[in-house]
Amino acid sequence: MTSSLNEGGTAVFRPSLVSLSFFQHLLPEILSNKRKAFIWICRREPMKTYLVKQKFRLGGERFDIKNDLGMVEYQVEGSFLKIPKTFTVFDVEGQKVSHITKKTFSLLPQFTVELADGSSFFIRKKLTLFRDKYDISNLGLRIEGNIWDLDFKLLDDRDQLVAEISKQVFTLTSTYQVAVYEEKYANLVISLCLAIDYVEMTENGS
Repeated sequence: MTSSLNEGGTAVFRPSLVSLSFFQHLLPEILSNKRKAFIWICRREPMKTYLVKQKFRLGGERFDIKNDLGMVEYQVEGSFLKIPKTFTVFDVEGQKVSHITKKTFSLLPQFTVELADGSSFFIRKKLTLFRDKYDISNLGLRIEGNIWDLDFKLLDDRDQLVAEISKQVFTLTSTYQVAVYEEKYANLVISLCLAIDYVEMTENGS
């Protein structure tokens, strides 16, 4: 910082080249921290949080999905003595939420999830030379992360976070957490997670 007197005798301070250079070097870090702080402040708390245990089996069964308070929110029922096996998801009032099926007579495995509102999305296996790969189509949301490790996020067309799925490490059984930030997507998100679990069970059992 340098100073000089103007015509009126008032001291005028001017930044030196050294201080300007230092500020320019520091500016990206300041802006980066501000951005991080802004994201932290704007981060919303989930409207719904579920803890889902991976309970799919080859036989017919019925199991519950509970929220983080231990209250039953969904119930899953598997078909009995039906090939291919299907699963139906119901809400706490017994209303049908979705139906998960595996398409028969298909060259590559294909799974369909039909929602109660009339919409549906598909999980299709792709032909690859190495590890298995699947495409999820008609979901209406963008996926970020690894769905098969149950570690991913769902975003809408405005890049707003809709849901976040993460595996729970310190549990005796295979459990994952589903945090839903937009309640209107809750049925879709739960159905997607169950469908992924079902695909893994079916493929591992085949």
